Amino acid sequence: MNGIRNYMPHTPVKSIAKAHFDQDRFAQIVAARRIDEQLSLRDLGNMIGVSAATLSRIEAGRHPSIDAFGQICEWLRVNPAEFFYTDEDAEVTEA
Repeated sequence: MNGIRNYMPHTPVKSIAKAHFDQDRFAQIVAARRIDEQLSLRDLGNMIGVSAATLSRIEAGRHPSIDAFGQICEWLRVNPAEFFYTDEDAEVTEA
């Protein structure tokens, strides 16, 4: 334990921003883009390597696996960070 103590900061951490995943926004964007491109769940799944069942669950509001999330973001051509926000971000948008 003494060795670890050397690596611990001596000043207390005031707050740590906690990131939240905006699942509703993600689901809406995935569904809108898929429909806009006139793709079935199966067609999209075959294109990006994610099962139609997984895509259906995501569009229904379930959290994607990290692999599916990455593949979908690549298909959407968006930075995955676009779907995350912190409590501080939420305070700014409410003001």
